[in-house]
Amino acid sequence: DLGAMPLRTREAEFRLGYARREMEDEERGGKVLRQALAERKAYAARAFDAARLSLERLVDDAAKRGATLLLSIAVSPWQAPTPREAHLLLQEFAGAPLELVYAPARRSLLAELGLAGPVERWGDLAAATRLVELGDRVGLELDLPVGSGELEFMLPREIPSTAAFLVGGPVHAKFREVLRGRKRATELQEAAAAAEAKRVAAESSDAIG
Repeated sequence: DLGAMPLRTREAEFRLGYARREMEDEERGGKVLRQALAERKAYAARAFDAARLSLERLVDDAAKRGATLLLSIAVSPWQAPTPREAHLLLQEFAGAPLELVYAPARRSLLAELGLAGPVERWGDLAAATRLVELGDRVGLELDLPVGSGELEFMLPREIPSTAAFLVGGPVHAKFREVLRGRKRATELQEAAAAAEAKRVAAESSDAIG
């Protein structure tokens, strides 16, 4: 992500409320999250301008080096960019070497907290994906090996078949967990390639007809 946001509301209070499952509107975690969201909203314009300025310099340097910058979506008000900000940045830098890291675990947490935004926006974000970060999650922990948490997902069809896959997990992950993640990545890549081939064949058929 693009760094921490200087909010007065303490993230530690939110994490404590979440751990205690106190996330309803009038409960501890819910109140803290609402306060943080209100504060983050007031800071949104400045945060976006700062992100855009930082990326302008980085994108120019990446273009000179023949590299591509990858943008990760934040999962809380204390981070940047939000899904909306990431969408706007990708539009702002259209044609520049800036693409997205799509992480199912991050999207799952955003959805749970009510921060994911419109489904339609995620179609655009998926289409801009260069790297799929495969991991699992339990609560706020997002770096578990695939299959060792509570996450169930299918990748959006908009993700390009050329997207690379990164199998995530902590440094102490067991070898069999890494192999399981690699197998899942291969399955998803093959499914994406098959879907792309089917789409191309359908378009060719339509053109001939």
